[in-house]
Amino acid sequence: CLDGVDEIYGYHNGPFPLGVVAVKGGPMLAHACFFSITVKGPGGHGSAPHQTQDPIVAAGQIIVAIQSIASRNISAQESAVISITQVHGGEADNVIPSSVKMSGTIRDFSPQVFSVVEERMRSIVENTAKAYGVIGTVEFKDSYPVTVNTQPQADIVAEVVSAAYGPQKVISAGLPVSGSEDFSYYLQKIPGAFYFVGTKESVSDASCAQNRNLHSDTFDFNDAALPVTVRTFLEIAQHRFGVEFTNLTSIPVIIRSYVVFGLAKMASITEVDATELTYEEFCDQYMSKNEPVLIKNIGKDWKVFDWCTPENELQYNELKSKYGTTKAPVVEYSKKSEYGEELRYEIEVGKYLDLLESGQAEKDQIYLKDWHFTRDFPHDVIYTTPEYFRDDWLNWWWDCKAKKYTAKEPLDDYRFVYLGPRGSFTPLHHDVFESNRYTYCYALLKLEFSWSINIIGEKEWIFFAPSEVHKLRDQFGRTVLTNALDYDSSKYPLASTATPIRLIQPPRSAILVPSGWYHQVTNTKTTLSINHNWFNAYNIEIVWKYFQRELQAVEKEIAHCRDSFDTEDEWIAQLILRANIGMDFNEFRELLQAKALDTNATEFDSIQINKILNELCVD
Repeated sequence: CLDGVDEIYGYHNGPFPLGVVAVKGGPMLAHACFFSITVKGPGGHGSAPHQTQDPIVAAGQIIVAIQSIASRNISAQESAVISITQVHGGEADNVIPSSVKMSGTIRDFSPQVFSVVEERMRSIVENTAKAYGVIGTVEFKDSYPVTVNTQPQADIVAEVVSAAYGPQKVISAGLPVSGSEDFSYYLQKIPGAFYFVGTKESVSDASCAQNRNLHSDTFDFNDAALPVTVRTFLEIAQHRFGVEFTNLTSIPVIIRSYVVFGLAKMASITEVDATELTYEEFCDQYMSKNEPVLIKNIGKDWKVFDWCTPENELQYNELKSKYGTTKAPVVEYSKKSEYGEELRYEIEVGKYLDLLESGQAEKDQIYLKDWHFTRDFPHDVIYTTPEYFRDDWLNWWWDCKAKKYTAKEPLDDYRFVYLGPRGSFTPLHHDVFESNRYTYCYALLKLEFSWSINIIGEKEWIFFAPSEVHKLRDQFGRTVLTNALDYDSSKYPLASTATPIRLIQPPRSAILVPSGWYHQVTNTKTTLSINHNWFNAYNIEIVWKYFQRELQAVEKEIAHCRDSFDTEDEWIAQLILRANIGMDFNEFRELLQAKALDTNATEFDSIQINKILNELCVD
């Protein structure tokens, strides 16, 4: 579980003033060992102790002698705790028992000290028992090692707490403590720090249940400490990863209102009829708020429905004769590529239709995805973009470029046809503008809108809002799970707390997939759908911020060799940016300038465009 872990941090509530963080470098908690002592003698009647060898008397002397170890055998610069916590002997008031059993715990902070304690205890038990004519034995059961903080990580905890709450909230007094902790095993492998967060409201009020010993059966955890614990973890992550979380000061409110949801308690999605939804209402209620919506009764007069029978079955023979020799990309989920991913390749549409019709596509889970039908057959107008999604700057830009393009290979677009059998599946993801061509392969933006319309069949959608995504990541906060309904809870410990939105999308209905929302899609029947990726004024600012982040990442990667570029480093960075996401600042600026001159541009479009163009520093 520690593979790939660079640093590790943990905490425990502690007997310190409320909100105080106790931390130091070096030993924080003790090594623990448990022991059991047995003293055996013949025993006898309580009225004639002179005729017995009494193990109780010997046990008492052993208890007293053991207490001398810490004061007489351990240096004043070292420390050890030896506590006998159980003594059991005898069952009758008038009988001296034949054995006494004792047990307890040892705490220390170094192997050398423990070695002295172990040696002296064996000697005391065996020899004291012998002096009283009985037999004494002792057994040791080792437990957790010393919890040792690495100094740099302990300093990080102190630094972030001081910055967040003030230096008075960081203490080292009272450390180390003689408790023990299994977190020590992690710190033996990985640099890190373990610290305490205080829970005591009033240190002087011993009657308060929240001020009692942590392991008392009357102790009551102080919930008021939770905001400090959560914020401290977030501050550490923010410091170490160089990221910025939103409004950490609101954490107390978040904790008070936090509710755990499981997948069985999925939220719902708004469903509206196209005959009752105007474009203005769509923009105001959904697109501007970046929320999903299902719109029913879309595309009643589209020619694509000629591909289907009245029973909503595909016209296989007609499709084979018309498009059978065209190649389209497929994903075969039953097989893996040499890189461990799903097998991807191109196949003639006619051959895929044979697989689909015969049931082989369902058996092998072969899914035809990202077919650029509009690009391949520009004169077959099988559908028109619904009015809700027509303000599409991305595909508009590629159409403008295509008119000027003279090469034999057509430019890509972001309009796709999907066709898959029952059970075919698109893993949990957020949309990327990706044009699956070998000549032009763009992975443009990770935060665009998309829309999808079912022609036949139906899909199950599961959405997660951007605010839920952190719960979908693995225990290291890196990768997002790929199936919200089937995952390893030990690898994705927070996934069950994420709040999903579930939807069954019927035929002739469209769904808006908002920017940055993770979603997974399963075809519950053989399903044919049309899908577009796009952006416009409502999410262009998100797109621009993404451009900026990507450029910063590129510049960071080439910073070590910038001197060799002279004055061309900016150009090199833009070139790499274009290779990474399919567009550089210059083309993005050209797109915005062209859209600003478009006669269909609205005042809102112009405001959003000018805001970004000003930041682009147009000459």
